[in-house]
Amino acid sequence: MDDTTAGPRLAQLAVELTQLRARHADLTDALAAEPAPPPLATLDYLAGYLPQLITQEGSTIERKTAIETLIHEIRVTDRGLIPVYQIPGPATPIPGHNTGDGETVRTMQQQVGPVGFEPTLAGS
Repeated sequence: MDDTTAGPRLAQLAVELTQLRARHADLTDALAAEPAPPPLATLDYLAGYLPQLITQEGSTIERKTAIETLIHEIRVTDRGLIPVYQIPGPATPIPGHNTGDGETVRTMQQQVGPVGFEPTLAGS
C-alpha cells in the first residue's frame, strides 16, 4: 500500500481521532462536574407531598403537573416504558410548594368539562 492509496484515508482518520479525543475530554469534564444535590428541605417536602398527591388530595391536574416536573423523559423499549426521573435542583420550582416569596408554582386549570367539546347524543 502506498501513500496515494492510504494517505487520504489516514488523514481523515487523524481528523476523526482528534475530534473524538476532544469529545472524550468534554464528556470527562462533564462527568467530573457533579450537579449540586437538591436541598434536604426540598427532598423532605417531596417525600411528604407526592404520596398525598397520588393517594389522597391531588387532583388530576396537580398529578399531571408533578409528573411533568419530575419526569425528564419516557423511554420506549421492547420491555415497556421506562420513566427517567429528574431530581429537582435548588432552582427547580416544585408544584404546590411555596417558593419562599409567598407564591406557589402555578398549576394548569381544567379548561374543558368532563363531557368534552361535543354534546352528548340523545339515546346513546
